[in-house]
Amino acid sequence: MPNTGQKFTLRVVLPQKAEGAFNMELELECLVDVSGTAEWRRRKAEQYPEDARNIKAATLLDTLAGNLVELEGSSLHRQLIDLWKENDAFGEVVSEELRSVGFYTFPDTVDELLTDIIERLQA
Repeated sequence: MPNTGQKFTLRVVLPQKAEGAFNMELELECLVDVSGTAEWRRRKAEQYPEDARNIKAATLLDTLAGNLVELEGSSLHRQLIDLWKENDAFGEVVSEELRSVGFYTFPDTVDELLTDIIERLQA
């Protein structure tokens, strides 16, 4: 399929912020949907088979997602929860960072990915 120049946006949907509703601990995969972004990249690979970056990005995202569980409860996880509570642009920033993986950024580890997200949110 030829590139029509259309732009698509991947949105990360997070639980609603409500006053006093922070008693729950959000799973890291809910805050940073690496697996969902890998699936989205696979759909893009089907849509644009001539662009090999999509499948490579999906593979990299799958690898990162497989290691995400190791960081449940970590200081990175806690920082992301705090930033989710404080930063109205959280979902947009996370989405942009995840979409850039395999195209503009190539994190070697999920720690590196989360650190990049945190640094951008704190900027």
